[in-house]
Amino acid sequence: VLFRSLALGWTVGDPGPVSVSTSALSPATVNVGYTQQLGVNGGSGSVVWSLSGGALPAGLSLATNGVLSGTPTTVGQSGFTVTVTDGVTSASKTLALTVATALSVATSSLPSATVGAPYSQPLVGSGGSGTYTWSLAGGSLPPGLALSANGLVSGTASTAGTWTATVQ
Repeated sequence: VLFRSLALGWTVGDPGPVSVSTSALSPATVNVGYTQQLGVNGGSGSVVWSLSGGALPAGLSLATNGVLSGTPTTVGQSGFTVTVTDGVTSASKTLALTVATALSVATSSLPSATVGAPYSQPLVGSGGSGTYTWSLAGGSLPPGLALSANGLVSGTASTAGTWTATVQ
């Protein structure tokens, strides 16, 4: 009988204490489904998540697996604290979630331009959050007119005619 042996060696690292790795949440839109997985570092074994302070936006819930989900029903910002535990250590972090209205273009039409006359009309948006950035999504503006990123249609029209443009 012949036996063979092989010496094996390995290193087992300590994963360190559990911690919440999520630093910010993606914004949500009222009446639109939302899902975000919270992140964890370290810990040993499986982890359990819980809400330990504040309140989630109405319509959202936090599952024990760290999935924040639901359909928010109220516009606003909510601050809350989540806790993750691995049975040995736990960690908490305060997060904020903004729920905004859906983004839309409020301008439905613009006044006519006159060839050779200066023209300046702002586009109006509604909903969303932060600063709007405008662009041409299709069609074209009359020659001599331009759309700026801040939503101003301006210039001096150089050609008579009818143009159709789609903005976003």
